[in-house]
Amino acid sequence: MGTQTNNNRRRAIRLTSFSLAAAAVCGFGWYKNYHQSQYYQNALEMSYMRAIEDLASYMNDLNGTLAKSMYSGTPEQLSRLSADIWRDAGYAKNSLSQIPTGFVQLEKTYKYLSQVGDYAKSMARKVSSGQTLSEEERRNMQKLSEYGKALEEQLFVLQDEIMVGNVSYEEVEDTLSNQQLDPNQSQTVNVGDGFKDFEDGIDGYPTLIYDGPFSDHILEKEPEFLKGQPEISREEARKRAAAILGTEEANVQDDSDEDGKMPSYGFYAEDSVISVTKAGGFICYTLSSRPVSEDRIQMEQACQMAEKYLKDIGYDHMQTTYYEKNNNVLTVNFAAKEGEVTCYTDLIKVSVALDNGEILGMDARGYLTNHKSRSLPAPSISEEDARNTCSPLLEVQEVKLALIPSAGQNEIYCYELNCLSETGDHVLVYINAETGAEEQILILLINENGTLTI
Repeated sequence: MGTQTNNNRRRAIRLTSFSLAAAAVCGFGWYKNYHQSQYYQNALEMSYMRAIEDLASYMNDLNGTLAKSMYSGTPEQLSRLSADIWRDAGYAKNSLSQIPTGFVQLEKTYKYLSQVGDYAKSMARKVSSGQTLSEEERRNMQKLSEYGKALEEQLFVLQDEIMVGNVSYEEVEDTLSNQQLDPNQSQTVNVGDGFKDFEDGIDGYPTLIYDGPFSDHILEKEPEFLKGQPEISREEARKRAAAILGTEEANVQDDSDEDGKMPSYGFYAEDSVISVTKAGGFICYTLSSRPVSEDRIQMEQACQMAEKYLKDIGYDHMQTTYYEKNNNVLTVNFAAKEGEVTCYTDLIKVSVALDNGEILGMDARGYLTNHKSRSLPAPSISEEDARNTCSPLLEVQEVKLALIPSAGQNEIYCYELNCLSETGDHVLVYINAETGAEEQILILLINENGTLTI
């Protein structure tokens, strides 16, 4: 009897053990599949969010350039600004095409982006032939800018809705799938709603003439800083990624690599992605998706944290230029400094969480693309000549020397004139230090969220 009882007990223990083992295997398989699914879902959502951020950035640039055209004093500058408008409108259309807007029809939005670019090219052709813009043409630019600002405002609202969780791309995709299965089903996709008011209200802007393509992008340039650098292995890149992210190498997983002009190894760890250049093993960019719900750190302190971070990773000759606060994150723009010359070509961006000072992102692509050894001569024209080139609508407050990027992927040695307009606008005018040409105009936006340029 005792033997039978012991046998039954052993069988029960075996059965329980096998069941637990099977459950563990199934649980591990579910966890692995779930983790993979979440990773790909997060990656997809980040790509959508990046497209919306890019679209907002291009619209901001486009609207700023339209405003700058009213402050230009030379035909050459008007021509360059017009080309910039055409380029940014094209980039905006490309970003818009990558956003899942559901079945909201966006013909008018695409038409606006096409026509504002076309109009700019038409203006460029006119001023290059020696003519000047009429008052009506300047008013048309102002009207186009008003439409652009309306779209930009809709994008800001949409970004805020996504950040607070009111819009989920996973729900958007589910809704799209349901609508495709049942076209008669009436549903609303929130992402598309972000464009609906703009789409319904756009009308009445000028009919414009297409003037031919314009193509130019900074990332098509061969990176100066990486020339001659030895190629490193993936494992060496993983070590550098782990050091930057402050984690163990075992936690750094392989992500897709990047080709193009700056080939890089891709990795991810928890909520962060990071890219390391194959040539030289430099950090190309890093980005964390951690939400920041509080704002406890002052912007000046956050700028100091960003500067210390750059020094700690080897960039000790950078100067803070402008910064922006958004969703409790401060993004600081740094430019390299060579003597008394600020090199706006050699840019690095650092994002700081304002709740605890954590570095959430760093983008060194501008620096890696443009930084090199330079021998800068004394200016050929005087500071006084540069001052006299400015529009009479501007009062010069301060003059410095700077290197700025040109549309042709070169760099221009300039006087940087910090000016104030009659209407209170803070305007930066860049006068070529060798030829005296008016090369570029930027408008400073100064408020409680930082200082930006458009």
